[in-house]
Amino acid sequence: LRDPAAAPALVDSLDPAHQTRTETACAALAALAPKMASEDVQNALPRLLALLDPDVGRGVRLAAAVVWERFAELPLSGVYRPLVQRLAHESDPAV
Repeated sequence: LRDPAAAPALVDSLDPAHQTRTETACAALAALAPKMASEDVQNALPRLLALLDPDVGRGVRLAAAVVWERFAELPLSGVYRPLVQRLAHESDPAV
Protein backbone atom coordinates (compact mmCIF):
# COMPACT_ATOMS: atom_id res chain seq x y z
CA LEU A 1 0.00 0.00 0.00
CA ARG A 2 3.09 2.19 0.03
CA ASP A 3 2.51 3.35 3.58
CA PRO A 4 5.80 4.80 4.88
CA ALA A 5 4.80 3.78 8.41
CA ALA A 6 5.66 0.21 7.36
CA ALA A 7 9.33 1.08 6.75
CA PRO A 8 10.66 0.15 10.23
CA ALA A 9 8.97 -3.26 10.13
CA LEU A 10 10.31 -3.88 6.63
CA VAL A 11 13.83 -2.95 7.70
CA ASP A 12 13.54 -5.30 10.69
CA SER A 13 12.63 -8.14 8.33
CA LEU A 14 15.83 -7.82 6.28
CA ASP A 15 17.59 -11.09 7.03
CA PRO A 16 19.60 -12.92 4.35
CA ALA A 17 18.76 -16.23 6.04
CA HIS A 18 15.17 -15.67 4.82
CA GLN A 19 15.70 -14.96 1.15
CA THR A 20 12.11 -14.64 -0.08
CA ARG A 21 11.03 -12.45 2.83
CA THR A 22 14.08 -10.22 2.41
CA GLU A 23 13.60 -9.86 -1.35
CA THR A 24 9.94 -8.94 -0.77
CA ALA A 25 10.87 -6.43 1.94
CA CYS A 26 13.45 -4.88 -0.39
CA ALA A 27 10.85 -4.51 -3.13
CA ALA A 28 8.51 -2.79 -0.68
CA LEU A 29 11.29 -0.49 0.58
CA ALA A 30 12.17 0.44 -3.00
CA ALA A 31 8.53 1.39 -3.60
CA LEU A 32 8.41 3.36 -0.35
CA ALA A 33 11.73 5.15 -0.81
CA PRO A 34 10.36 8.49 -2.04
CA LYS A 35 7.97 8.69 0.92
CA MET A 36 10.25 7.41 3.68
CA ALA A 37 11.33 9.63 6.53
CA SER A 38 15.04 10.46 6.53
CA GLU A 39 15.43 8.66 9.87
CA ASP A 40 13.95 5.45 8.43
CA VAL A 41 16.29 5.65 5.45
CA GLN A 42 19.27 6.15 7.77
CA ASN A 43 18.20 3.14 9.86
CA ALA A 44 17.90 0.99 6.75
CA LEU A 45 21.35 1.75 5.35
CA PRO A 46 23.48 -0.56 7.55
CA ARG A 47 21.09 -3.47 7.04
CA LEU A 48 21.04 -2.91 3.28
CA LEU A 49 24.81 -2.63 3.17
CA ALA A 50 25.10 -5.98 4.95
CA LEU A 51 22.88 -7.53 2.28
CA LEU A 52 25.49 -6.67 -0.35
CA ASP A 53 28.04 -8.98 1.25
CA PRO A 54 29.42 -11.49 -1.28
CA ASP A 55 28.33 -14.37 0.97
CA VAL A 56 24.67 -13.33 0.65
CA GLY A 57 22.60 -14.96 -2.08
CA ARG A 58 22.55 -13.22 -5.44
CA GLY A 59 18.78 -12.59 -5.39
CA VAL A 60 18.98 -10.79 -2.06
CA ARG A 61 22.00 -8.80 -3.21
CA LEU A 62 20.17 -7.72 -6.36
CA ALA A 63 17.06 -6.75 -4.36
CA ALA A 64 19.19 -4.70 -1.96
CA ALA A 65 20.92 -2.99 -4.89
CA VAL A 66 17.51 -1.89 -6.21
CA VAL A 67 16.73 -0.26 -2.86
CA TRP A 68 20.10 1.51 -2.89
CA GLU A 69 19.31 2.73 -6.40
CA ARG A 70 16.02 4.23 -5.20
CA PHE A 71 17.69 5.76 -2.14
CA ALA A 72 20.26 7.37 -4.46
CA GLU A 73 17.43 9.51 -5.81
CA LEU A 74 16.83 10.99 -2.34
CA PRO A 75 18.48 14.23 -1.15
CA LEU A 76 20.83 12.62 1.37
CA SER A 77 24.46 13.50 1.84
CA GLY A 78 27.37 11.57 3.26
CA VAL A 79 25.57 8.24 3.52
CA TYR A 80 26.95 6.58 0.41
CA ARG A 81 30.64 6.37 1.31
CA PRO A 82 30.28 2.83 2.77
CA LEU A 83 28.29 1.79 -0.29
CA VAL A 84 30.92 3.12 -2.69
CA GLN A 85 33.64 1.32 -0.72
CA ARG A 86 31.65 -1.92 -0.80
CA LEU A 87 30.82 -1.73 -4.49
CA ALA A 88 34.45 -1.06 -5.39
CA HIS A 89 34.98 -4.78 -4.71
CA GLU A 90 31.75 -6.05 -6.31
CA SER A 91 32.35 -8.82 -8.83
CA ASP A 92 28.78 -9.26 -10.05
CA PRO A 93 28.02 -6.63 -12.72
CA ALA A 94 24.27 -7.05 -12.16
CA VAL A 95 24.63 -5.81 -8.59
